[in-house]
Amino acid sequence: MNKMNEYGGSTIKTLLVLVVVGIIGGASFYVYISNKKTQDNLNNAGKSSVVDVSKDDKQEPKLDELDKSIPNDDDMVLNAAKDYCAAELSTGTKFPRELTVGTQGPNNTKFAYTADKVFARLNVSCHDKGQIPQGGVAYVLKKVNSRWIVIGVGQQGDPQANVKYGIPPDFNP
Repeated sequence: MNKMNEYGGSTIKTLLVLVVVGIIGGASFYVYISNKKTQDNLNNAGKSSVVDVSKDDKQEPKLDELDKSIPNDDDMVLNAAKDYCAAELSTGTKFPRELTVGTQGPNNTKFAYTADKVFARLNVSCHDKGQIPQGGVAYVLKKVNSRWIVIGVGQQGDPQANVKYGIPPDFNP
């Protein structure tokens, strides 16, 4: 009789261990799935959540649509210059300033680039919002890791900056 009780007891203990392991495994799986969904939501936060179900999934985007989605150098240079100007606060209002772009050269172009498109020059006026632009300066930008950054501001080229950044001597603002 004693052996039967021991045999039955070990079966119950085994079942209890299996139930506890199952509960822990289920809870772990739930936490894993929840974290994965949260991570996917964070990764997709910057992407559009609007889905057009009327379009056929097999349609490929047109070449014109692809070209519009990829910013060109002019757009990136302009955005970098706007960001640089907006970072300056107006002394009177303490609000960000705004940028007005001028033209340059005989063709009245807004942008001038070196032949290798590593440097760009933009004639601008960074002024208080709502004010009439007066005067202006040249922003010199450099392309670094596919992004444009402002490396110089002024009326005339700086020979030391030319050497420091590798700006071609004939590309002075």
